[in-house]
Amino acid sequence: MAGTRACLAGEPGLRRAWISAGTVSAGRVGAVAALLAMDEASRREIVEDALRQLETHLRRRDVGGTVALFHQDGVAFGSEEHEHAVGADELRAFLSRLFARPHTYGWSGWEPLLTGGSDVLIWFVAPATVVVRIDQGGDERAPYRLSGVLERADDGRWLFRLFNGSEPSASD
Repeated sequence: MAGTRACLAGEPGLRRAWISAGTVSAGRVGAVAALLAMDEASRREIVEDALRQLETHLRRRDVGGTVALFHQDGVAFGSEEHEHAVGADELRAFLSRLFARPHTYGWSGWEPLLTGGSDVLIWFVAPATVVVRIDQGGDERAPYRLSGVLERADDGRWLFRLFNGSEPSASD
């Protein structure tokens, strides 16, 4: 099949790569992978979308919708020692406790949003502002840090493998 070419494209954020059959040697696999690497703008778009979806479900106190944004074995960490969950069952229990509080959580201003990764795995980190919306009215704001890892599932959705939202400690 010498001379046969395949086009590796079609996914948003991927660069088009033409590969001739029989021309990709082990030494050139890295070069092909680099051609397929997702650009920063595409990674940012994916992360921003995932963070918006997460905030929407947190504001609605939607346990099922929030859990659906995580891999079955995903991990979540918050600021407090007891704020952590590993896997869907622990995440459901953690969210049930979180949603029983008289306020909801969200964030704003995640700049600069730093990302890295590939077309199947993206990491991110950003300073932000946590916005605690009090049920009886009003918002409270504080410095916050967002970080995590997203992985593309078989169905094409980007799911959290890890999400961490935490308040930085005061510096001396």
